[in-house]
Formats: sequence, structure tokens, C-alpha cells
Amino acid sequence: MPSLAWPLILGFGLGLSLAVPPGPILALAAERTVNRGFWPGVSVPLGATTGDGTQALLMGLGILPVLAAFPLVLAGVNVLGAGLLFAFAWLAWQSARQGADPTDAADPDQHDGGVLVGGFWGGYMLALTSPYNFAWWLSVGTALFQDYGPLLFIGFFAALVAWSFAFVALTAWASERVEGVVVWISYASALLLAGFGVVVLRGAVMDLVALTGA
Repeated sequence: MPSLAWPLILGFGLGLSLAVPPGPILALAAERTVNRGFWPGVSVPLGATTGDGTQALLMGLGILPVLAAFPLVLAGVNVLGAGLLFAFAWLAWQSARQGADPTDAADPDQHDGGVLVGGFWGGYMLALTSPYNFAWWLSVGTALFQDYGPLLFIGFFAALVAWSFAFVALTAWASERVEGVVVWISYASALLLAGFGVVVLRGAVMDLVALTGA
């Protein structure tokens, strides 16, 4: 029994260590939670978790190493990811400027396609186009899978799902009890998303310059 529990515990701890630090997924989830409600907010990290699962599957099938042989394609994907970050940053900034109109939360289909397009699929595409996620699954993820097997990843994804609900629930609670937090979270999310977009775009441009020899 201990031999089976250890990979699950290790995977859960690893998942929390990667999910808890601030990043674009949490920034987008926070903005959607305070402006649209719990389920539109939680759909973002759940979509990102599905994106991580897709990359894990591609790793297991041996497709990620094949993609790594085409750095020009990867750089293009990273540019797409940066574009998504900038788009979500703009939407978050607009929400903050509008003063978090309560009618927005009642209708999650406004502004950005609702739960699926702006939430679940937004988180999914952000995770799938992230150069950091790609590098992690190609290197660390591969090594861990080889050493500990699938039980580690059950614990890993359980942690991602658990933190998704915990973070969004805490954000929703704060937005209902702390005056002005909705607008400030929207502004902070916009700045974080834009900042991550700049970092990702800079890395993609540098890769493109190196590849083209410019």
C-alpha cells in the first residue's frame, strides 16, 4: 500500500507546487470569477488542466519530441499564445474600466463567448500554447513518468482540479465581502496577463531571430 500511495502523494504535491504560484491562468480565472461568477471562473483552470492533460497525452504518444524537431512551428505557436494573453488582458482591462457591472455576472455569455469560449477553451488554449508547459512536459514530465508511472499523474491532476475549485471559491468569497476588490482584481489580472504576454512574445521573437539568422 505505501508503495502505491507514495506516487499519488508526490504527484499531488508536485501539482500544487505548479498550480499555486501566480500565473496567467489564475489571473484570467480571478478576473472572470469576480465579474461573471464561480462557474465561469472555475472553467478557466479546468480548461487549462485539460490542456495539460493533452500535452501529457502527446508526451506519452511520443508526439512532443517530434514537435520539438520543428522549432519554427513552436515559435509560431508561442506567438499565438502571446496573442491570446494580450486579448484576455484587454478584456480584463475593459471589465475593470466598466466598474464590474453586476449584470455581467448574471450573463456569462457576454463579452468573450461565455463559459466555453472565454473560459474553458481560453484556459485550454493558454495551457496548450504555453512554451513553459511544453518544455516542462518534454523534460521533467517525461522523466517523472518514466520513474513513477501513471499514479504520479493521477495525483498531479487531482491537485490541479482541487486547487482550481479552492482558488476560485476563495476569490468569489473575497469579491463578495471586500469592497472594491472586483475592480482591483480586474486591473491586476489585466496587467499580469499583459506582462506574461510580453514575456512569451519576447521569447518567441528571440527564437525566430535565432532560427532565421537575422
